[in-house]
Amino acid sequence: MEPFLVSRTVILEDQNIDFLEAVFESIGEAMILVDDAFEIAYANKATEKIFGHPRNELLGQKLSILIPKEFHKRHKEHQKSYMENPVRRPMGRGMELYGKRKDGESFPIEVSLNHFRNGSRKYVVALVTDVTERHEIQQKLKHYAKNLEQMVDEKTSDLKEAITELEQEVREREEAERALAESQELYRIIARNFPKGTISVIDKDFKYVFIEGQELFRLGVTSESLLGTNFSSRLQPSIRESTLEALKPVFKGEPKRIEIKHKNSYYLLLSVPLKNKKGEVNRIMIVEQNITEQKKAEDDVKNALKKEIELGEMKSRFVSMASHEFRTPLSTILSSVFLAEKYADKGDSEKSSEHLKKIRQTVKILTEILNDFLSLGQLEEGKINLDPVPVSLKEFFDEIVEEMKGISRKGQRIESKLNLADPEVVVDQLILRNILQNLFSNSIKYSPEGSTIFFRVELKNGSLKMEVEDQGMGIPEEDKKHIFTRFFRAKNAGNIQGTGLGLNIVHKYAQLLGGDISFKSSEKKGTVFQIQVPVNR
Repeated sequence: MEPFLVSRTVILEDQNIDFLEAVFESIGEAMILVDDAFEIAYANKATEKIFGHPRNELLGQKLSILIPKEFHKRHKEHQKSYMENPVRRPMGRGMELYGKRKDGESFPIEVSLNHFRNGSRKYVVALVTDVTERHEIQQKLKHYAKNLEQMVDEKTSDLKEAITELEQEVREREEAERALAESQELYRIIARNFPKGTISVIDKDFKYVFIEGQELFRLGVTSESLLGTNFSSRLQPSIRESTLEALKPVFKGEPKRIEIKHKNSYYLLLSVPLKNKKGEVNRIMIVEQNITEQKKAEDDVKNALKKEIELGEMKSRFVSMASHEFRTPLSTILSSVFLAEKYADKGDSEKSSEHLKKIRQTVKILTEILNDFLSLGQLEEGKINLDPVPVSLKEFFDEIVEEMKGISRKGQRIESKLNLADPEVVVDQLILRNILQNLFSNSIKYSPEGSTIFFRVELKNGSLKMEVEDQGMGIPEEDKKHIFTRFFRAKNAGNIQGTGLGLNIVHKYAQLLGGDISFKSSEKKGTVFQIQVPVNR
């Protein structure tokens, strides 16, 4: 959003000095005025809060009282250099700066500098921000929401206090007129250097009466160009009406905290009513700050926390599933080995062979589970690269069907129908094989003995469409939206062996081939999965 500012040539009636001093006292950053002897000539209330020194102790002190001892020498050189060639700029660009509290504690800060001359004396205005919280944001992740709410409460309290002070200062303006001319430019410099935002005053018609701040320089806008223009004209249409509605209660004496988004930036508007001698509110002050960086940091923290929670849940599901899926086959193998040895000792080769067959089948199940884990890991890490080769489709599909017949249940049949326009295409046959093996395996496991599994293939216009249809238990309606989720198993799967990874892997494989997967299912009637992938001749 373009900033809300006013011209430095505006006359804010007689109360201008009082208003500006209220602004000076209400902002949350330390603002320090230093003369050419590097002695502190003025400090605002936030300075007491940040550095811990009462202002009456700071006045007349050397600036070094607020700087850690180990930085005194370097800072003295910077002071001398700046006084010889003063320019408006951030201090110590590219360096870490530290301040010192009254109790001796050092803490990280950011400093913006400006300068002006009053007669023969030179002055420097330093705007100091305590950035300790930025350094500690990762450690305060768990308390972030609570601290944010507390900060809002503190800001609101500060604004209410600022209003009380402002009203008192307006009543005492006659006593301050003598200092008005000398102080006016100083306060304008302070407002002009308000960091990452603006300080503005608007009247009941929402027209700018005053506006200054660093955000003007960033956007290349002058205060003169905004003076007298309507506040709403600076807002994009989508937020114009809602923002004006939110500000209306401020003209009734109610402070407001408003957060808005303008294009790709976020702004926080802290607005307070300004009363005249009669106690009427005909103007409001808006302290606007660009909080885009803070919002991004907040979103990054939330996203990191969300990913951490998802990872924790995935690990928990993995441990639970692996514990169950490995324990049963291993128990089967152990008991079958014992029985096979027992029958072999008795010379009963038929029963011994039966248990050896069961061992082989169980080992195959364990191999499939491990292959699922391996495939998922490779897909997640992006380690699977496509390797398209010429494939004879009829021979390829016939081989898969025969292989699946070998693991089918008693009485199950697989009927295939191939409609192939070209006998040979170029495709990654290993990935295609893994897709079909997973789908056939599911159909065999979840279909009753004696049922039929249908396999249909159609090659047309460079697209290979494959369907695997069963007459099994089907997928419950409420489970369909989760069917491609990792470790998810439908509620009617019961004790049927499975990891809950197969369809997730098939879905990722289909996307890797540039295709897609869909399905239709009715509970107790069956399911049909359809895969469609592009192929080359």
